[in-house]
Amino acid sequence: MTHVPFASAVIAPHVLRYLHLVATERGHDLGPDLLRAGLVREALAASQMRVSYRQGAAVIAGALEALGDPLLGLAVGRGQHAASWGVLGLALMTADDLLTGILVGLRYQQTAGALVQWHTETSDGHGMALVATMRDSAPDPSLEQFMVDEAFSSVVAVARDAVGPDICPREVHVRHKAPPSPSASAAYAEAFGVVPRFGRSANRLVLSSRQLRRAPLRRDPWVHAEAVSAIETAAPIDRERHELVHALEVSVAQALPRVIAIEEQARSLRVSQRTLRRRLAAFGATYEGIVDGVREAAVRQLLTASTASLDEIAHAVGFSDARTLRRAVLRWTGSPPSALRRRRGCATP
Repeated sequence: MTHVPFASAVIAPHVLRYLHLVATERGHDLGPDLLRAGLVREALAASQMRVSYRQGAAVIAGALEALGDPLLGLAVGRGQHAASWGVLGLALMTADDLLTGILVGLRYQQTAGALVQWHTETSDGHGMALVATMRDSAPDPSLEQFMVDEAFSSVVAVARDAVGPDICPREVHVRHKAPPSPSASAAYAEAFGVVPRFGRSANRLVLSSRQLRRAPLRRDPWVHAEAVSAIETAAPIDRERHELVHALEVSVAQALPRVIAIEEQARSLRVSQRTLRRRLAAFGATYEGIVDGVREAAVRQLLTASTASLDEIAHAVGFSDARTLRRAVLRWTGSPPSALRRRRGCATP
């Protein structure tokens, strides 16, 4: 089996932290969703904590189902401010202008906890478009709406906190459909200052050249340089974390349905099993968790993008039978395999 992406824990958990705050305010306990994703509340506050796209998506899906609010992403994004992004937020709020701060954010977007992938495009020569694409090539529509809404509304909220409350995108385009109720449309207009154009081919937030030239209220070249230096110092640690975990993920995924023992992995990396476990522990990971994550990602992909039977999927990822697979899916998602298939319009064999 080829490599299944998104299991590397390389993303700062800022979105989950603010999702937890919103859920708590609404009387929902996010704890069970976190546990199913292999996380605990306390870990969200740890400075070196990183989560995978898979973990983030699983927690968000659980919260969306429990709260039943399609605009949950807006609420999570609007609750953020420049300090929410840690040292990266400090770099943004002390930059020479908004453009400089945004470019730093793009360079280190995983440090900001981005669950989408960002890039820029020119916008008719009159500004810049921030384009958000999904890491998953076939995302669940409700997850995409949450992640794009959160990403765009947090960028606007942070920019307003750093530069001024009058920051307003020139245009906002989103791929998801227009909300059916006037109150939902009003919530988007309040978050962005403009009504988004729904059902477009790409997720784009356009800022004018004039706004990009605006200086932050707390502009300070020395502090900005110190913040960028701190981010760059931490970058090799994140890179080492990603490279080690990614290498193990690739190895596990390519070997499925056979599950490679950690002793064999250690030999291939020319380290002892104890050293490998210690290095993973320093990054907040375990080998068993990596194997579990690769299996989960593979199972989700096979359930939602194929018509393979549960027995066939179980064999493909190294489980003994469909019953073992059902237990694993229930542990990962809180729902049976049939629920995942229904989200993509497939029937479970």
